[in-house]
Amino acid sequence: MEPASPLLLAAGKHRLLGELAEILGWTDHTMIETAERLDSSAADRMRRSTTVPAAVAYWSYAIKNRQNIPSELGRLVDLAAKERNRIAIDRDDFIHALFTGKFAAVLGHMAPGYQTTKVAGISTGATRSASEIQELRDRAAMLSCLVAHIDHCMKSYDPSPWLDMVRPLL
Repeated sequence: MEPASPLLLAAGKHRLLGELAEILGWTDHTMIETAERLDSSAADRMRRSTTVPAAVAYWSYAIKNRQNIPSELGRLVDLAAKERNRIAIDRDDFIHALFTGKFAAVLGHMAPGYQTTKVAGISTGATRSASEIQELRDRAAMLSCLVAHIDHCMKSYDPSPWLDMVRPLL
């Protein structure tokens, strides 16, 4: 079935939005798993949370409430929490959005105006370019590596497989 209005984004941008959703789902799941090992009530609150900031606050609390947490790890938790919250806002500008652009008739079908597609966030009113989706997806990927690194550090003293990826953040 076709939607009521033609889709404006190119297939590659649709793919990036799908990847973004999957990356953030994995990241949130890993955050809950980390919290579960440290504070099961915090993990339960994360599962029931209806907002990203609340879930992230419970995750941060579960980690930072531990005794003898290295200050460097605490700084990374703060960085991850801040970035997860920012990504949620930026993601909403693309998920809860009105896409506008110019159409071009191609063999009787409507085709996206790749260069002119604009995104107007319904919640924030922010106007963004569809070209920003790649950068947002890449930020989410870096966040997933950071969360995986933090999770690893909370359960093992072995070298983290994500250390080289997050080293620029250290």
